[in-house]
Amino acid sequence: MKRLDEIISSIAELSHEDLQAWIHEELVRPSEHQGTFLFDDQECARVQLICTLHYDMDVETNTLPIVMDLIDEVHEHRRQLRKLSNAILAQNADVRTAVLALLTDEKNR
Repeated sequence: MKRLDEIISSIAELSHEDLQAWIHEELVRPSEHQGTFLFDDQECARVQLICTLHYDMDVETNTLPIVMDLIDEVHEHRRQLRKLSNAILAQNADVRTAVLALLTDEKNR
């Protein structure tokens, strides 16, 4: 876990004001302990991604929530597909073969 000041000092272009605004807008959701924001690895990576989008790729501040929502949706779809894939793999060989045949048939349409 990293504190807010540790995150800011680890990313050169990140300002205290920007990070506070992203927390307020819930683009990042650190935990809070005794009045101190704490960032787990996932939230640290999220701050880094937002910094890349905003500072390096010039994504506007008012566009960041839209972009992050889309990225979150992609990640959720990937999780759902992974669960579906695992459920299919848990089936017997006949079911797996039938599913694969249907998927292959869909590609040819």
